[in-house]
Amino acid sequence: MKKIIVSIITVCFILSSIVAVFASAAPSADVNRDNRSSANDILALTQHILGANTVNNYKYDVNDDGVVDSTDLVALQNHILGISIIEEEAAEEDPFEPGIEDAEDEL
Repeated sequence: MKKIIVSIITVCFILSSIVAVFASAAPSADVNRDNRSSANDILALTQHILGANTVNNYKYDVNDDGVVDSTDLVALQNHILGISIIEEEAAEEDPFEPGIEDAEDEL
């Protein structure tokens, strides 16, 4: 079992190392918060899923579904490979704070 896990981690690391040069960083795809998406993010996420990495300030829930699992790993790998893009969610407007348009109406 350990050999399989180590093999999976190694394959992920090698694969993502090859394409890391071509990947563009997206804020939510940066697991270890070093301002880029790379093999190190895949390794950190894989180790976390396996229970070997519990660094608290990392963003492990890549796809923001509330659960850290293999779907996060697939989303991160696809992002690094350029198959799909993980985009940062837009900040929501506060409905109680008037915007520019509302302020102009009050004048």
